[in-house]
Amino acid sequence: MTAPPSPSSRRALSVTAAGVPFVAQSVEYVRSIGVAVRAATEAGRPVSVCGEMASDMLSMVLLVGLGVDELSLIPARIAGNKAFLQTLSYSEMRSCALECLKMKTADEIDSLLLSRYGERAAEFGGSPGLRKGAASRADGAKRER
Repeated sequence: MTAPPSPSSRRALSVTAAGVPFVAQSVEYVRSIGVAVRAATEAGRPVSVCGEMASDMLSMVLLVGLGVDELSLIPARIAGNKAFLQTLSYSEMRSCALECLKMKTADEIDSLLLSRYGERAAEFGGSPGLRKGAASRADGAKRER
């Protein structure tokens, strides 16, 4: 079993039914969402996501890009998250999601989302992790390029 991410990590941590922690941006989890979306689309069914991942602005980019049809979040987050999403095109989110599917680690996915969208998300109230200081990680990723 791998150790859970550090408290400074932006990624949401949850526990599966088996009691094993998972990270929302883990490569396996992202690929599983992609598989579920494809299967649902083929069956003519919508895909909805609720909870922390659906409320996180950066994760929303990934979810919409993967083809998730509906996101459920608390009312206090709707206005800011909607305004943030309206600054992006579907093709931009789709391209980002496809890029994430090719990545090998959660840190790579996290870095990509932060470097591309972290600053913009912060303008709209940010993601929970951004308020905890992860925006500085996005700045660091930009300087490395």
